[in-house]
Amino acid sequence: MKRPLFERLTSFRGDANFAMPGHKNRVTFDFDWREDLTEIVGADNLLNPEDCIKASQEEMAKAYGVAQTVMVPAGSTTAIKIALFLATNPGDCVLVQRNSHLSLFHGAVSLDLKLSYLDGEVDETTGLFAGITPESVEEALDKNPHVTAVFLTSPDYFGGIL
Repeated sequence: MKRPLFERLTSFRGDANFAMPGHKNRVTFDFDWREDLTEIVGADNLLNPEDCIKASQEEMAKAYGVAQTVMVPAGSTTAIKIALFLATNPGDCVLVQRNSHLSLFHGAVSLDLKLSYLDGEVDETTGLFAGITPESVEEALDKNPHVTAVFLTSPDYFGGIL
């Protein structure tokens, strides 16, 4: 897989940086911040990607077999909340697994969503959730016709994969 954004950012190593972020690419604590560059010519624009960010999003879409991907700063918590805000309206009912990412529940409170829960399968050997089957989703939707969205987290909040 091509990595246009990574390649562009690593090409800036060693250059003087007078833009954000304030750490100016120094190695801080046990993190390597050399590729944390923003707001500089040549690093593209996350809000209107036209170069390496656009190419990276296209590469990710190909890798996942989807029409489009969007890079979101601040990790999965922000991405999940954005998805909820785009897919639902206040008061909607969302079908979710009980072991969803915690940010789903934060977003649900913010949007005043009603949640309908999927319990999921349990692995008899470990006692841990083993995922949600398509059949359980279909059954839950048949029982809850008022559901407007389905939200499944994979890996789930505890690391299990559907």
